[in-house]
Amino acid sequence: MGSWSEKIWVAGKAGYEKILGHPFLTELADGSLSSGRFSRYLAQDELYLPVYSSLMHRLADMLPDEADRLFIHRFAEAGGESEMEMHRLLIERFHVDTSVAPSPVTQAYCRHLQDAVDGANPAVAAAALLPCSWVYNNVGLHIRSIARLGGNPYSEWISEYGDAEYGRTVERMVAITDALAARATAGTLPEMDRAFLRSLDLEYDFWDYGYKTT
Repeated sequence: MGSWSEKIWVAGKAGYEKILGHPFLTELADGSLSSGRFSRYLAQDELYLPVYSSLMHRLADMLPDEADRLFIHRFAEAGGESEMEMHRLLIERFHVDTSVAPSPVTQAYCRHLQDAVDGANPAVAAAALLPCSWVYNNVGLHIRSIARLGGNPYSEWISEYGDAEYGRTVERMVAITDALAARATAGTLPEMDRAFLRSLDLEYDFWDYGYKTT
């Protein structure tokens, strides 16, 4: 029958391919994305990441396995630090105004994740939180395979998410979610699917918001 992650990736394939085809990412890959559009995206990601990291720590506390708890706590800490360091470099390079208010998309995404974690079902929470890392890693690997890195002002972003070590970490996150799905009740599995697919849609919306001109 296959694992939950295999089935949900198939279910979300159209959404993922829609993300890959978005001009924000195709232009980021060849370096032609305008600095204004990238700055618009980055300012919102600066607001999103602390929320995501905090919710990952809360997910860790819900996990039944001690090794998994430690891994997710470390993932939330190390991943957040690495991404924020990359953010600081790019914020300085592009003079990004980080005093902006959260966009409707950022608010919707954070609220969706918050609701999933507040539900106190670790399987549903993990499914909702998974696309942020899993999709970004796959997008990063895809972009890295087609990107023009030399002279590309966004090369640090591409390297961050297309990194092999990051990929191994994400694989562990997928495995943890699969283990939770394997122990979940029949009623929980559809909730996991909905939570994951909603997050996948919001990933697209997040890049789309960055691409739109003000």
